[in-house]
Amino acid sequence: MTNIIKRLLLCMICGCTSYIINAQPKISRVEWYVDTDPGYGSAKKVSVTSGTDISDKTVKLNPADYAPGVHLFCIRAKDAKGAWSLDNKWLFIIQPQQTAVPKVNYAEWYVDTDPGYGGAKKINIGSGTEISNKSVNLNPADYTPGVHLFCIRARDAKGAWSLDNKWLFIIQKLAAATPVLKEVEFYIDKDPGYGKGTPIAFNNTKDIKNFQLPVNVSALKAGDHVLYIRSRDANDAWSLDNVDTFNIPSIINPATIVVNSITSKQACIGGNVKIAYQANGTFNAGNIFKVQLSNKTGSFSNPTIIGTHNGKADAVINCLIPSNTPTGSGYRVRVVSTSPVITGLTSDSILTMNAGPAKPVITAVPVNTTKLCPGTIVTLTSSAATNLWNTGATTKSITVDSAGNYYVITTNASGCSSISDSIAVSYLACAKPAKPKNKRHYHFKCNTFLESKYLRSKI
Repeated sequence: MTNIIKRLLLCMICGCTSYIINAQPKISRVEWYVDTDPGYGSAKKVSVTSGTDISDKTVKLNPADYAPGVHLFCIRAKDAKGAWSLDNKWLFIIQPQQTAVPKVNYAEWYVDTDPGYGGAKKINIGSGTEISNKSVNLNPADYTPGVHLFCIRARDAKGAWSLDNKWLFIIQKLAAATPVLKEVEFYIDKDPGYGKGTPIAFNNTKDIKNFQLPVNVSALKAGDHVLYIRSRDANDAWSLDNVDTFNIPSIINPATIVVNSITSKQACIGGNVKIAYQANGTFNAGNIFKVQLSNKTGSFSNPTIIGTHNGKADAVINCLIPSNTPTGSGYRVRVVSTSPVITGLTSDSILTMNAGPAKPVITAVPVNTTKLCPGTIVTLTSSAATNLWNTGATTKSITVDSAGNYYVITTNASGCSSISDSIAVSYLACAKPAKPKNKRHYHFKCNTFLESKYLRSKI
């Protein structure tokens, strides 16, 4: 039984091998026809040499030989053993001969709702057959936010309308004004949580894309690290974290306090700047971080303390530039701590100290602005050339007819400002006395300020 099975397997293997290695018969004839099969061997012959591959052969059809409409092209081949292949078939179309295209004499368009043929908005065109280069201007303000459908069509000289060509378009909802940023922070490698990163000092702004950030890397190990930075706007919405990678080739000797940002390199004498620092290491209870300002040559031989912060961690310190600071363009800042006593690195930023403008003085007409009767108009005039009143006006003088405190701010070319003293405008209450018996005169009294008016009439 075993010998019989072995013989059967051997026969099967030999048969399969013979089938595989048997030469494929060569093609001896190729022919084709259109629509009606004339029978094997009777179709139109394609010249081929005896072989097994005819994939590079082409057949040329003359469209004039066929009536307009759909036709069926068929091709087949016969091998040297007389066996025919299946017919390969393709559909093709003969277009009818075009007559002269009538000219287009009218075109119109509409959005969303079809007003009916001839009732849409007209497009000015000359009589012709081609209007593909015509344009239509849409005013986005005419449409509500959302998706709309623009449609256009044309009519020819025979009164026949084309199909409506249609396109979708979207009117975006107007974006609300971008809120001002109120907090920016960064962290390295591990997220400490929103609002718990290292703070960055900046002026009110909507964009900090060109911001340069010195980072204290003294506490980091050698190797690859990731820096993350994010911001929070006036609506308390946090941005996504912006990510950047960097490498520390070797451990850096500690420099534990680094100034990482200053709101402006152009400071105003008597004005404020915000300075943010990054402190690495352990600081004790009662520690005070102090911001030191150099002299105008950058020397800290006799520094000026312009701001302090009681704490043990990173912070933003609001600093006041003393009013007696000389003008100059070589100032620097640094942050020092008291417990332990550490002198931080000097900021890379060089500060320029600019003088502010003279304090504006307001004069009023009438001069006494605290004893005015209702209806009196007061004119307030500033001594400065450029002005911004607390009313929003930017003129040199303003007129007011209501009680309140008024002041003006002036700003010079360096961006430094000065504010005037406030001037109070008030009005006294008026009372109308009883009508006199003689019916000739009416007398009005405004508290202790008297004003007489006479109304004469015939009795």
